[in-house]
Amino acid sequence: MSAEGSKAESPIDLNVPNLGTRSVYEMFKSDKWEFETDIELVEPAVRALREKIALVGWEGDDFKNAAEGFKELLVNAIGHGNLQVDKSIVAQGNIYQAILLAQGDYPERKKRKIKVIFNEISADTLSFTISNEGEGFDSSAVPDPTLPENASKPMGWGLLYVRVLHGFEPLKYGNNGREVTAVKRRTHEHQH
Repeated sequence: MSAEGSKAESPIDLNVPNLGTRSVYEMFKSDKWEFETDIELVEPAVRALREKIALVGWEGDDFKNAAEGFKELLVNAIGHGNLQVDKSIVAQGNIYQAILLAQGDYPERKKRKIKVIFNEISADTLSFTISNEGEGFDSSAVPDPTLPENASKPMGWGLLYVRVLHGFEPLKYGNNGREVTAVKRRTHEHQH
């Protein structure tokens, strides 16, 4: 079958180069994903998540915030987890650029796997676990970026955004910080 033919079978365009015979659609159609560290897979993964939650009725701000929170945690797993991108480098610029450079500089780290398991996808709840094969971290040691003495530090902001800006419940960490479980519940603000 031609690439165009297989593309038409997918309800969303998830094409990403250099995946060999495994299509991104196949990679992300189940509720358990496993893939090598590659920042180029973030956007297709987020699109696949959006499709999953749209199918159960998510919309509006809940839809947007669920996708953005998922994206932030996935980027963290790739960049800070598997690739161990130095936080001071990230603070100086774009995390995507830092991750792309790290992917080239540390090919052995790029082979590390990312796993995503969707624990629940329902009309009211999205729950997923993202794990990486990096060195891990002590989640209790992440400084609170809302405190004045931590405001200029490059750590903790992404996790704060997931919880506060995107409305996720407190994150749960496991496996020495290599695993994060996130839960987002719909607010149903669109209903009267």
